[in-house]
Amino acid sequence: MVAVGDINLARRLGERMHAANDYSLPFRSIAPVLADADIAFGNLEAALCPRPPYPLTGFSLRARPRAVEALVGAGLDVVSVANNHFGDCGAEGIRFGVERLRARGVRTAGAGLDFDEAHAAAIIERQGVRFAFLAYSYAARGDVPRTHGAVIAGLDTAQLRRDVAAARAAADVVLVSVHDGIEYARQPTAATQRFARAAIDAGALVVLGHHPHVPQPVESYNDGWIFYSLGNFVFEQFDPGTRTGLMARLTFLGAKLEKAEAVPIVIETFARPRLAASEDGSR
Repeated sequence: MVAVGDINLARRLGERMHAANDYSLPFRSIAPVLADADIAFGNLEAALCPRPPYPLTGFSLRARPRAVEALVGAGLDVVSVANNHFGDCGAEGIRFGVERLRARGVRTAGAGLDFDEAHAAAIIERQGVRFAFLAYSYAARGDVPRTHGAVIAGLDTAQLRRDVAAARAAADVVLVSVHDGIEYARQPTAATQRFARAAIDAGALVVLGHHPHVPQPVESYNDGWIFYSLGNFVFEQFDPGTRTGLMARLTFLGAKLEKAEAVPIVIETFARPRLAASEDGSR
């Protein structure tokens, strides 16, 4: 299994893919790596919007509906949609995005059309082993039991424990995505650390962190692993620190995690990730 960081298919990259009529542009170098994995996971940090505007700049990350083609073509199997931008088209966009992703075979975790759906695990089976993905964000939306309407799951530790218990009953391995922390900070906050460790204590095996846009440490905790921030993956940012990231590569023998690796990623101009080469070592 491989897991990658923040994926933004909006703004200038979205316009570039639209103008070229080619939604494979950012993934060309890395797609074989994702496709070779049995499961590929990432954080979709943009809203899929059924209608314009699609701004080229600013903090509203509104992607065209065809952006889903980029994810499918790259071989992504499951994405977290629990973040502070998946709701940039409002409730209609959350509903549209979840339905469009699932229609194209990309599973979603962390948001849904009601509370129960947002907190339900996305389960993928490979070689007889069931992997459950849960996702949470500091930018919760409508995250109250029995809520009907667009919901993004928030950082409620008690609810996390209930969700992990339900996922463990339905699957062999539980992985949790956490969208939290301080942007561009190199260390996790105490609050992020508490929530991530609570996920492992509840029975998750791996925590995959997003939001800071830069890599943060990897921690072996109890019987699990915490990647506090994988950093960016497909994202147009220009500070040198935002143009490196990590790919978590997890090797399983059945339901047992045999190896956890943090593979360095370099992001080229126009948000094109690739595996780091030896000459990238200092970065």
